[in-house]
Amino acid sequence: MTRESAPDLLFWRLATLLSTLGFGALALFVAVPELDLWAAGVFHDGAGFPLRSDPAVAALRSVYKLVFVAFCVFVALMALLRLLAPHGWRTPARLWLFFCALLATGPGLIANALFKEHWGRARPDAVTVFGGANPMTPPFAIGEGCATNCSFVSGEGAAAAALAFGLLAALWPALTAGRARAVAVGAAALWLLGAALIRMAPGKHFLSDTIFAFILMGLTTVGLYRAFGLGRLRDAATARAAAQDSARAGSLLFDAARLAWSRIERLTVRAPVRDFASTVGARLGAARPFRETASGMPRRSLGD
Repeated sequence: MTRESAPDLLFWRLATLLSTLGFGALALFVAVPELDLWAAGVFHDGAGFPLRSDPAVAALRSVYKLVFVAFCVFVALMALLRLLAPHGWRTPARLWLFFCALLATGPGLIANALFKEHWGRARPDAVTVFGGANPMTPPFAIGEGCATNCSFVSGEGAAAAALAFGLLAALWPALTAGRARAVAVGAAALWLLGAALIRMAPGKHFLSDTIFAFILMGLTTVGLYRAFGLGRLRDAATARAAAQDSARAGSLLFDAARLAWSRIERLTVRAPVRDFASTVGARLGAARPFRETASGMPRRSLGD
């Protein structure tokens, strides 16, 4: 049986695991609806959420945003370079198309466009239990306490999960050692824990907002993993190949920047200097006949 025809066990295991976790989490929050309030209450001091203005939380949130934006730019540039210069790369083009589809579909369409804009769940700091004016609604129940950019699901949690799960899906076959895989899973777990805390601590998201954001992004990742056939590219999609392609992309971008700068310099520096020199030359040329005429006139003495 060839790799192309063999069943992708990783896909089926992950799909089964994530589906089980999703239904289990849903059953848990339906059976114990107070769990969201209890988790949010951990960060509430009776008067508000004091970590809302904490500089450390704000700085950590900025780091998460910066990493996600930088990763999006990197993936977009890699996909664009593959289209402009299709030859000489070691990683398959569909790997970068997978990342583009994941980032656009997961955090973009599913988390933000579908859930956050239409589910109407009020954020923790806006519900009556914590001093707000809106009722508390359970996860997956469409409410009326929020008009736009609502609590369910966590958009930043979805972004962090899409990045972590996408990298795990792409690099997992290259992590052949059990210790390497344990380190990768542990790093991803810490990354997701931090993403959950920086949104729950200021009272901006419930626990279920982050958990279901993670599960939905996991399901999106394995679905796109299957759709793009990454399981058949395990020998090509290695960390070493990605590093070499990244170095080549950096070289191409450097050459493009140098070429663009030379053209900008030619237009903004050399052209004005050339125009200035031609203008001065033209004026000097126009003044030459006058000097020659003046030099040919007879001189008059003081007595004349």
